[in-house]
Amino acid sequence: MTETTVTWAEASARRFERQFLASPAPGSTSVAEVVSTMLGAHA
Repeated sequence: MTETTVTWAEASARRFERQFLASPAPGSTSVAEVVSTMLGAHA
């Protein structure tokens, strides 16, 4: 098994991208998908 090290900055950047906080969701993304993604952030 390989160990991977992730910095806090890298983890935060990934979360910001995944939850549409770094840039707006593409126009084809449904409102329900955006809300679902954001609710996952708070679960």
